[in-house]
Amino acid sequence: MRASAQYYGHRPDAEGARQYRLGFDAERDEIGKDEAYRHAEQGKGDYAYRIVLSPGEELDREELREWTRDVMQGIEEAGGSWIGFVHEDHTDNAHAHVIAFTRERLEHEDFREMREEGDRSAEVRLEARAQMERDPVQEEEETARREQEREPVAQGRDQREQEARASERRGSEMGASHGE
Repeated sequence: MRASAQYYGHRPDAEGARQYRLGFDAERDEIGKDEAYRHAEQGKGDYAYRIVLSPGEELDREELREWTRDVMQGIEEAGGSWIGFVHEDHTDNAHAHVIAFTRERLEHEDFREMREEGDRSAEVRLEARAQMERDPVQEEEETARREQEREPVAQGRDQREQEARASERRGSEMGASHGE
């Protein structure tokens, strides 16, 4: 596992230049190489895994870190630990390498659940980014368009409600006049 941590932390970029990448985990964005190596050597658990996580979407470094945290949350909840390294500089497919330690053996179902969580998390992150990137003028125009689309429906509903009230009044007035 130490050799994996060394490789993940120093893999060359697309041009072949050796890169130094800090690790990260559930709580920290920057874990130096000495601590990363220690974690890889002394990870607590009976099982050790090397996992490559790729969202299949264009997430930036910070989004990829947060996405990885979402995916790995189940490992933590089960008492496991992990350390990750973001790789976005040597391929068109940004991804994270993770070294994980667990007390129990991970089964096929566990990996399927991780994949599902990753899909959900990537979708939420992309939607949030799209919302933040929207032009405020475009947002106002979109809001105005939606209100205009709702307006005839609301007017029709209001008109039907007014007609129903008028009909009820006429019916009560007729009932009152017949009673006299």
